[in-house]
Amino acid sequence: MKNGTCREAIRPKSKVAAFVKAIRHSCRKALTALRCFDLGSNQQRVHLKTRSKGIVLFSAAVVAFPIMSLAACEAGEYWPSADWEVARLEERLFRESLLDPLKTFVQEQNSSAFLIIHRGRLETEWYFDGAKPEDRVGSASAAKGFTSALLGIAMEEGYLPGTGTTLADWFPEWTRGDPSGNLAMVTLADLLTMRSGLPWNRDLQVAMHQAPGYLEFIQQQAPEAPPGIRFLYSGFDPILISAIMRRATGQWLADYAQKKLFKPIGIRGATWNGDPKGLTNGGSLINMTARDYARFGLLYLREGRWMDKQVVPAAWVQKSTPNQFDGWPWYGYYWWHLQEEVENSDARLQGCYFAAGAGGQHIIILPALDTVIVRLGTEPKLSPSGGKFVPELCRLLLDSLP
Repeated sequence: MKNGTCREAIRPKSKVAAFVKAIRHSCRKALTALRCFDLGSNQQRVHLKTRSKGIVLFSAAVVAFPIMSLAACEAGEYWPSADWEVARLEERLFRESLLDPLKTFVQEQNSSAFLIIHRGRLETEWYFDGAKPEDRVGSASAAKGFTSALLGIAMEEGYLPGTGTTLADWFPEWTRGDPSGNLAMVTLADLLTMRSGLPWNRDLQVAMHQAPGYLEFIQQQAPEAPPGIRFLYSGFDPILISAIMRRATGQWLADYAQKKLFKPIGIRGATWNGDPKGLTNGGSLINMTARDYARFGLLYLREGRWMDKQVVPAAWVQKSTPNQFDGWPWYGYYWWHLQEEVENSDARLQGCYFAAGAGGQHIIILPALDTVIVRLGTEPKLSPSGGKFVPELCRLLLDSLP
């Protein structure tokens, strides 16, 4: 295709080809299910013996074939290449004639860009106030979703033993410099769920960016609570993950992202900034186009897979996107959720999650609709922090369905 790729797993040239493709697909699913991915302790992933694994996977594939492969043969799988395939009007899920209320809302809410991706194809693309597709826009805290993905990749590659690893494991010098011992005992799981106990406010944010280095500034901050107890949203937490990733991989998070995430899914020209010493800000400062944010959203919609390559471990996507802490039931590992009453109000919103940043930067994943939404701009009038912006956007989106 001119602007995209359609994986024709669904239209094989022969029944044999269909069977082979279905077996490969089923094996991939079975392997994901069989993996023991360490998500909360220091245990290593269990590796099955090659022979046993082959037998189990083949058996699972044969059993799953009648259900999974035939269902997969019903519709194509589209992926952007250098550009996005634009869906024809008659094939679109969201009818153009019904989108006017949504467009009015999006424009009134100070948006500069708004994209709808359905089944891997671009259905809607709006730009406002002189914005253009090639504009690179700051992520604000939506960058945290990228940091979560990269941590999952690093764990899969063996750089980190699990989310139970602590700051003291990677920064033993912090144990000596923290009389309370609280900071040193913060785990990766605490950092991913905003439970480090570290403070955060606008003044601290400004002061940190004026400091010679992020880490030295963070180490000077007194925790407000013991780790693992309370949800205290802090921009320090993803920066600490970035620092751990630096020691674990030997690479700055931005460089690791280019190799392991951006390049594999076709993101070109994106930047990710940090402090004067080179430490990447794991919680912000990505700059890329709306279409590139949509690539990342599609990657997660497809459970970490890009074409035939598993970029982010599927087990990590499945673990990191649901709620992780009962004390704040709308947050996973840097991914937000609709409040329960909103999600349960319509089956089409089930499983919805999103990356969000200041100014209303959003990458919204709607698995039930096979859809990704990207919204960029400045602070909406209907404040996202009040939990109203995304539900209203979703309501109008659903109203555009025939």
